[in-house]
Amino acid sequence: VSDEWIPLFICGSHRQKGSAMKEMAVEIGTGTSIREYLPSPVLVDYDLSIDDAIQAGQYGCSERVITSRSFPSMRKGKGHVEFVLIHFTRLTDSIEVLREFTRRSLRSAELRELIALGMMYPNIKPEASIVALGSVLRRANATFEVPLLRNDSGGQTLGLYYRDRGWHPGYWFAAVQE
Repeated sequence: VSDEWIPLFICGSHRQKGSAMKEMAVEIGTGTSIREYLPSPVLVDYDLSIDDAIQAGQYGCSERVITSRSFPSMRKGKGHVEFVLIHFTRLTDSIEVLREFTRRSLRSAELRELIALGMMYPNIKPEASIVALGSVLRRANATFEVPLLRNDSGGQTLGLYYRDRGWHPGYWFAAVQE
C-alpha cells in the first residue's frame, strides 16, 4: 500500500478564507489503509429540489431517476455539515463501509449533501467516484442503487451504482459527522 497522498481537492478560488483541510492515514484491523480528507463545512439546503440542485451545480446527470420524488429528503431547512471522505485500498462491501462509519460515529452522506459537496468543490477529483450510501433507490427489479458523484471529461456527473456489488479501491465514501 502506497503512503503517497492522492490530491483530492483543487479548491483555488472556491476555498473559503481561513479554511483548512486535514489529511490523515489510519490503519484498521486487517492493515488496510483508510484515507480521510476533511474539507471545510458545506452548506446544505435540504428543501432545494434535486432538479434545482442539479441545475445550480451544473451537473451532467445521466440518470433520469435522480429526482426529489425518487430521493425524498427527511431533513428540512439549511445546515452546515462536516464531510469525511473515506477510501479503502482494497475490495470492500457496503456493510464493511457502514461498520466503519458507525465505529467513527459518522453517518452516510445523503444525495442532497453529496450535491452540495460537489457544488462547493466543483474541482473535486478523487481517483474515481464519491458514493453516498445514505440515499438508496429501490428499483422495480428489487435491486438497490446509491448515488455517486464523478468527474469526467464532460465535468461533474451524478449517477447510480448497485449497492450490493463490491466496491473496488477506486471509490470514496462520503460520510458526515453526527
